[in-house]
Parts: sequence; structure tokens; C-alpha cells
Amino acid sequence: MNWPRHPDVTNYRQSMQILITLGPDAPSRMVEGLYYVSQLSDDASCQQIVELAIDAGIDLGVYQSAPEDIAIRVWIENPSILLQAYAEKHRIKSMKFVSYYPRQTTIPDFTYPNDQILSKLEATLNYTYAYTRTGCGMRVLPLTKHNGFWLMIRHGAFMRRSGTVQNDGSVGQVVYRPEYYDSVIYNADTGELAVNASTKNERINYCKCLGFCLFGDGSFFDIQQRKSKYSLSPLIDLNRLSLVSCDIEEIESISLCELLIRHRSWQQDVEVRRADDVFAAIDEDSRNLFDDSSQIKLVRAKFRIKFLDQQIRHVTIRPPGTVIFDRASDYCVISSWLKKRGFLGAFCETTSSLTSPGTPGSPENGLISRL
Repeated sequence: MNWPRHPDVTNYRQSMQILITLGPDAPSRMVEGLYYVSQLSDDASCQQIVELAIDAGIDLGVYQSAPEDIAIRVWIENPSILLQAYAEKHRIKSMKFVSYYPRQTTIPDFTYPNDQILSKLEATLNYTYAYTRTGCGMRVLPLTKHNGFWLMIRHGAFMRRSGTVQNDGSVGQVVYRPEYYDSVIYNADTGELAVNASTKNERINYCKCLGFCLFGDGSFFDIQQRKSKYSLSPLIDLNRLSLVSCDIEEIESISLCELLIRHRSWQQDVEVRRADDVFAAIDEDSRNLFDDSSQIKLVRAKFRIKFLDQQIRHVTIRPPGTVIFDRASDYCVISSWLKKRGFLGAFCETTSSLTSPGTPGSPENGLISRL
């Protein structure tokens, strides 16, 4: 089809026929563009694309454009904008982050990775993923963060084979490599690298590759996790007061909805407390869950968080370094609450963050005493 210069004379029927009968010979660039346009044609994504396009100085034309029209125009002008919007969209999904810290005590000065470093990271990851038979095609999409960075990393998985039935009734098969997105967050204040990936080997691979590309040392991050980021001791020390959230603007209330407790016995005794409010359930039973705290170990805690927009989401903490979010974009807000209530280890504190609850001079000391 010859594309006309003026849209009024476009043969839309012919173009429609081409699009609905795409075959294996379809240009990969066009297929990729159509995929991202399809995925980002909702109102929320369109609003973000418009903001990014305006910042990039792209003329979006008439105001009557539909989301699909805007997405196509931006893809033609600057495809990286749609890639960034797509990466942002993944941040609303549930994610499990595992934290790693530098081996050394002194954290080197950090500069935001430029295009050259990101290209080097893509090449390094491509090499390691090709070695593990999961393909190349790595794409590192950076998201801005004021004291570090957030990377969305696209990669392939192991090949999949699926049986098919053709239109003429014959059987066949398709072989394909699924697309996955991982997340990596680096905190320049503490040196923490929080990694969301499917397997432990992938997480270790990210630690080595990022250590090599950012700091010139593949062993920069401690993959043995000798430092514990999270602690559940505030649930024992402060009880219900550890759930105070009135000093976090975005959060209305927090309750403990699940607690996994391991008792120190030869019988591998594990107790799971699950309720809308675990502390309230314990009070109704006239029990003190932590009578002898030396004989128990808190293994996992799940919190129910009600935000000011009335949305309810959950976060699960499993020491030493694992946290699971219903929506990954809550990372910063919930991390702020965890810092203020003492769920983070002392080495995670920064000069700009608050000290642990109840310590002399800390804002929480006065807050909790007033409550």
C-alpha cells in the first residue's frame, strides 16, 4: 500500500486488511509499535504520554485526537517515550523485592547512569542471558529517582512450545520466547540494590552486572545477604504502636493481617495468625502473643494498608531482605513508613532519614508518647 500524503484520501479498508492479516514477514519494527500502542491506549497511560511528549517538545496536533492517535504520533516522533510509559505501567503490578548491600562500608559517590553506561549494562546482560539460553534483546529502561534510580529491564525467558490448530483444521505448533520485565532499584544513600526477578540466580546476576557496570566491581554487592534490611522486632517492642501512620500523608491506616511465628522447639512448630486485625484478635482471646519473646521468631508479617484515596493494598515483609508489594509504585511511601517505625535495620538509616522509634530525640518518641 502506498501511503498518501493527505489523510483524507487514505484507503482505510486496504490498511485494515493489511493489519488484520499480518504474517511472519511483517516488519518487526511495525509489530513492536502496534503492540505498544495497543498496550498504552487507555486514559491513564495517554495522560502520561501527553506529559512526556510535551516535556520532549513534541507537537501532538489537534486536541480531538484519541489515545491511539496520540500513541501512534509519539511512537513515530520518539519511541523511547512509549517505552518509558510502558515501563511505568509495570510499576503498578505486584512485585517482590530482595535487597542486597555493598560489601564495603564506605559507599562511593554516585552519578546517574548515562546512555553509555546503560548500553554497557544492556550488552553485559545480553551476554549473560545468552549464556543461560534465555536469549538476547535486553532493554534497560531507566525511571528517574531523586536519590538513585529505578530500572525496568526487559528480557526473554526460556523457549515455549505450544500446539496449534490452523484455520483449515490441520495441527501445528508455535515456538516462542515469552517477554518478562524485571525491576531494579538502587538507593544512593544506603547503597541498597532492591531486585525484583523470578529466580535467585537472576537476582545474583543483576548484582554482578550492575556492580561491574556502575562501580567496576562485579563483587561490589554482597550476594550472601550478610546484612538484614528488615526487622519485625517493632511488633514485639511497640505492639500496636508500630502500626502508627498518621505522619505519612498518603496513608490513612495500617493493620497487621497476617503473622507467621516460628517457636523455638525441636518440632519445627510454626504458628500462623491471620485476621482482619491480628492485634485485635489476640486481644479478644485475652492472649499475649509475645509473653516469652526469646522463645519465638517472627518469620513473616503482612500488613493491610488503606491509602487516602480509599484504596486498600498489602505489603509483606520477610527478613532478612524480602518485601512484596501489591503495587510496586508504593515502594517509596511504604519504605518511608517502615523507616519511621523501625522496621529497617540501623545500617539502612541515612543522614536525612529519621531515627528509630523511641530513641532519644527522634520525632517518633514524641509522636508515640502523645498517642
